[in-house]
Amino acid sequence: MEAVLEARKAGKVRFIGFTGHKSPDTHLKMLDTAAKHGFTFDTVQMPLNVMDAHFNSFERKFCPSCSRTPSAFLA
Repeated sequence: MEAVLEARKAGKVRFIGFTGHKSPDTHLKMLDTAAKHGFTFDTVQMPLNVMDAHFNSFERKFCPSCSRTPSAFLA
């Protein structure tokens, strides 16, 4: 994180975020860990498609937490 924050400070990156395809629980842990350290991600990406609702749904498990995090948004 130190390197990423330094890159943003130097103007090399504008936004800090993460992406993943395995589990919405991993995304939730990322947000929780960041919040515990006083950090808020600028963006989060995840797979949302017609089959999402049928297994380990990002829409159902993760997206509601994004609406409770003011600076989080879905791209």
